[in-house]
Amino acid sequence: MSPLDDVDRVTYRLDQTFVYRYDAPIQRLRHRLRVMPPRQHGPTVLETSRLTISGADVQRRRVRDGAGNTVVRLYRDMEQRAYGAATSDVRALSRLVDK
Repeated sequence: MSPLDDVDRVTYRLDQTFVYRYDAPIQRLRHRLRVMPPRQHGPTVLETSRLTISGADVQRRRVRDGAGNTVVRLYRDMEQRAYGAATSDVRALSRLVDK
């Protein structure tokens, strides 16, 4: 028996960090990040989401792909050796309960 057997809803936070380093400076950064899930996937609901970029002043554009994932495209025309991307999501999982 699990301590979660009697719980109908669980909220959790998922933090991810990605660091990209290059051997030589790149002239034109063009990167596509697919790190955020759809707003809802089965019984899991994305309540909040935050994307932080560090180490580079980039332009961003958010779009949705065919599966509903948020895709963030990053652009920078100046030389760049490294940058980091961090996401923090709060998700809630609700169990479907037959009553």
